[in-house]
Amino acid sequence: MSSTKSAAARREPPWDPNRQTIPFPGLFDREPSDDALSLRAAYEKFGLPDQKHNSNGNRAKFRTALSAWEKFWQELVTHGPAENEPPIGQLDTTHLRRFRDWLKQRCSAKTTNVYCGYVRQILRKCGPPDSRNPEGQDILERVPYVRSVPVPLSLPDIVWMQQLGPWYEACRVATWPASSSLPAPLWWRCLLVLCITYGFRTTDVVQLNNSDDAARRKGSKPQGLDWVSVRDSAECPIAAVPYLHELGWIRLRPAKTEKHKPELVLPITAVVRKHLDALPRPRGMDGPRRLILPSPVCCSSFTEQNMRIQLAAGFKLGVDGRGRRQALTPQMLRRSCKSYWTRISPEIARYIGGWSPRTVDERFYLQPLAALLDPDEHGERMLDRFRYPEAFLNGP
Repeated sequence: MSSTKSAAARREPPWDPNRQTIPFPGLFDREPSDDALSLRAAYEKFGLPDQKHNSNGNRAKFRTALSAWEKFWQELVTHGPAENEPPIGQLDTTHLRRFRDWLKQRCSAKTTNVYCGYVRQILRKCGPPDSRNPEGQDILERVPYVRSVPVPLSLPDIVWMQQLGPWYEACRVATWPASSSLPAPLWWRCLLVLCITYGFRTTDVVQLNNSDDAARRKGSKPQGLDWVSVRDSAECPIAAVPYLHELGWIRLRPAKTEKHKPELVLPITAVVRKHLDALPRPRGMDGPRRLILPSPVCCSSFTEQNMRIQLAAGFKLGVDGRGRRQALTPQMLRRSCKSYWTRISPEIARYIGGWSPRTVDERFYLQPLAALLDPDEHGERMLDRFRYPEAFLNGP
């Protein structure tokens, strides 16, 4: 037998049968581990790097949920027994249940579930990997669970056809955004027409939240629809599509889905063409972007002006649970667009608004532009069947 001891024997002293405790090398003298991170720190370390594939809006929702989480713990310290936010390794179902009950007193049931869902998403990222969570970091042995709050079933809020006409006509009272070349009433009427026809999200048409430079620094698409997206040529921008459409086309890559969905190529309807022709056009396309509907970057002014227009239209504005007036919004026009196009064709409705195709046929076989632009036996195209109120037909 060799007199040289093995590496294991050199590391550990001989076992003493009188020893009262069992040694676990490195257990109590190690540096703080990832399970000692706060929820926000865990998100920034493990969740945020993957957010590069998502939109700015998605990242903002995580930040909002984290702010609510931190406010919850601050209120516990201020108004109740001193209880600081525990690290993620100490969180359990009781903590999440208390957070949910705190939210229920301040938010709607839907918002409560959304915030709790984002918190659980962060914790799942720190949980054990499995088939549904392959990128789990294995920091937590078990991800705490909290039951969702029942949400009352209701039909989606849309803008009814009977409301569209008065809303459009009431734009005459608009004074924002003020411009010598583009009257505010025309600005609002064009926005309504574009949103109800194509289901555009507000920031796909109007720049409200951030400057172009800030968007480029974040690697995202700047807000607002510019004149480069409007093609006056009758030829389809997709080279493989042989259709000619005399009214032209709109090419758009919605900011929310730009990283995982293709560009939208939309034929311009006669009503949209009439409104686009009423807008002042820039002489050159070089230099800064030329927005179709330029405006100051101000969400609050946008909301206040929309409220004023609807009061002029005679709409009765409701009040939410926090005492704020609720009005019809351009976001509701997106749902309305889907509803009205679906009456013509569900396949076309999904294509127009950029919604994901559901069936194998829609994903691999059907061409919505053919359905939109091919005339039937009576010479009528589906594109021309979209209904507008009389006020829209008369023009701005």
